[in-house]
Amino acid sequence: VADCFLLAAVEARSAVPGRLVTVVGQPVRAHFVEFYTRERAPPDTRTHPAQILVMGGSLGSDEINRQMPLLAGALRTASLNFTVLHQAGARDLECVRLAYRAKGVTAEVVTYIEDMSAAYAKADFVVTAAGANTLAELAVVGVPAMLVPLRSAVDDHQTENALAFARQASVVLVSGEVWEINQLGAEICALLTNAGKWQAAAQSLRTRAKPHAVEDFLDECGKVISSA
Repeated sequence: VADCFLLAAVEARSAVPGRLVTVVGQPVRAHFVEFYTRERAPPDTRTHPAQILVMGGSLGSDEINRQMPLLAGALRTASLNFTVLHQAGARDLECVRLAYRAKGVTAEVVTYIEDMSAAYAKADFVVTAAGANTLAELAVVGVPAMLVPLRSAVDDHQTENALAFARQASVVLVSGEVWEINQLGAEICALLTNAGKWQAAAQSLRTRAKPHAVEDFLDECGKVISSA
């Protein structure tokens, strides 16, 4: 029988009612934690293109791969100055490249991003699935985002992840498989062309951050061991 439960998110408390619970957060790699102490500057699309980072997990997301070029086309129609780095996975790689090209969008489409620290450092906005690790990274890095839950995930848990995250952090949330392209495009344009809105969204993400999750986890384990 467990003596205590260490949780990644406060929303999980209801799963262990009446038990000793500590929320330590979802651990992230050390090089992501370094972002937490840095001030991120909002993009100035008048002088430089905003960088949109697109991730659908290590294998890519069918939904993101299909819909994101359409959304990028709407952003281009709205005259937003931007470029895209899109991790698409191997299966859809060429199709996604062709889809961006058909919309006249400047996009680097890759199978996999090896250096995520560099990708986050350059990103002004992230379009991503809603895995627990990714959400923890977004909070620590503090970059505004649009969440697209991977609907094939077990028990649709990414939708629950995204909804819980969105209750505290200001994110764009895709709630259905049919994207409202014009509405989403308007929200993203408003963020990337308004420094105040961008900074407010970035700061709200930081409220979900647990940059010391590893240390807190080890401390709590030490307490249990020493009291045994």
